[in-house]
Amino acid sequence: MINIDSGQSITISAYSIKEPLMDTVDNLRAQALNLDEPERAALARDLLVSLDDAEPEEDAQSAWATEIQARSDAVARGEFSASDWKESVQRVREHLAKRRNP
Repeated sequence: MINIDSGQSITISAYSIKEPLMDTVDNLRAQALNLDEPERAALARDLLVSLDDAEPEEDAQSAWATEIQARSDAVARGEFSASDWKESVQRVREHLAKRRNP
């Protein structure tokens, strides 16, 4: 901030200006993190969908179909087994926690 008084003295002071948009984003983030898990999941889905409203490319759909079939075949051959998603998420969280706090 620069102030010039009638006696021609100049005062300069520095201060941080936070853009109003960042306040809004910070407030939205805080509010979103206080939502219940199903509400956060729905919000996350809606936000992700809003980033790309276009339909998936045909190549992507074909690639996913091929990947799904390969995984299904691997399960049928006993190469790996499926597990409950909550158990999987818990294992990932435990793994990440160990990496953060060895």
